[in-house]
Amino acid sequence: TAGGGGTAGSGGTVGDGGFRLVTVEQAKNATFCSDKVRIEGAVVVAVDRTDVSTDGGVRTWFWVADPSAPQHGMYVKKWYDDFPYDYQAAVGDRVNLEGVIFQEAVRPTTGPLQAARRRYMGNQFRCSGITGSGQNLVVTKTGTATVPVPYEVTAPFGVQDDGGWAPNRELQHARIRIPGPLSLTDPRPVQLINQINGVPAGYRVAHMSNGTTLMINDNKPNIRDGGCAYGPLADAGSTVTFPNGVIGMWDTFAWTGNDGGFLPGTDALWGFVLYPQGCDDLQGMVQ
Repeated sequence: TAGGGGTAGSGGTVGDGGFRLVTVEQAKNATFCSDKVRIEGAVVVAVDRTDVSTDGGVRTWFWVADPSAPQHGMYVKKWYDDFPYDYQAAVGDRVNLEGVIFQEAVRPTTGPLQAARRRYMGNQFRCSGITGSGQNLVVTKTGTATVPVPYEVTAPFGVQDDGGWAPNRELQHARIRIPGPLSLTDPRPVQLINQINGVPAGYRVAHMSNGTTLMINDNKPNIRDGGCAYGPLADAGSTVTFPNGVIGMWDTFAWTGNDGGFLPGTDALWGFVLYPQGCDDLQGMVQ
């Protein structure tokens, strides 16, 4: 299994280099930036982005899961200067991870950024006050493994009628399946509208049985260009449903700009959305 003994928050065991051996679930309770943790046997379940520099260094951001408890996931950020220098995450990689847990602040920037408030495992150099001798993230690929099936959630799941923009946060970073039937109810939710160009990063769906809603971020090229960009179809008047539900990574979302982070139309600085990874995760019916 991915991690060491004990229960969430119990501390695990400390090994070489001062790393505390923990499960994926326990890692979420680590003290930000200062608690060096080691996760063993995690499986890469989705890759968010990969960039290769001119000298061969790789920045790769990805999600892992505990194969014995796939409802427990973690987002991992390997920067160009982390180890191995040229590691590119691939779905199905079995990995050991050494690093610290970090939580992104909502920070000013000159353009939109869709990851504010995301907790992740990474290196120590992004932590305030750490210079020179901080801890790099170390990813050790030990082989490949069968990717766990998505964790199936039960209704109600998502935003209730009384509001709340961070529902079901216990499943943050997990690859989940939300059973159908679902209906695309809003192709242009204000929370997902890019405030610079006016283009939505996704849409809202509702459970047809109980009306509970959630937002889907479909802003990936293999979705927008792969024949399953349902938002524009609904915006043009078509009816879109997902009889068998949807699959994706359950994680945080916010826009950030010159005034800091925000979720338009709410008082929240961030919220949760579903990040499908391709058209296989979004099998809709259009009428």
